[in-house]
Amino acid sequence: MHPAAGSRAAPLKCCNGQFKNGVAKRDQFRSDYDQLVTQLSPREREVYQLLLQGHESKQIALLLSISPSTAEKHRLAVVRKMQTENVVQLLIQKFEATGTLCDYANVSTPQTKAA
Repeated sequence: MHPAAGSRAAPLKCCNGQFKNGVAKRDQFRSDYDQLVTQLSPREREVYQLLLQGHESKQIALLLSISPSTAEKHRLAVVRKMQTENVVQLLIQKFEATGTLCDYANVSTPQTKAA
């Protein structure tokens, strides 16, 4: 029988045992995440939001009216400042910290043409 079986709340452990329960772990992820996001410039935050929405660098360049190389430089800066290696890790980091991938206040809805 597992040692935690029968106990009400078995403590969760991070790989280094630093967190005693899931709430502390989530709160620490959120705190660390918020601290990283504050290091992004306003333009990098725009690029970050578009990356989270699934846009590629070329699409971001068109949406923000910047050159593709500038969009790529912003993407690389976001990945570096958020201490990840790629966009997939950005998505995982965002989800672990917030429980969502979308900031609904920052999402624009597509415009439809009148018939």
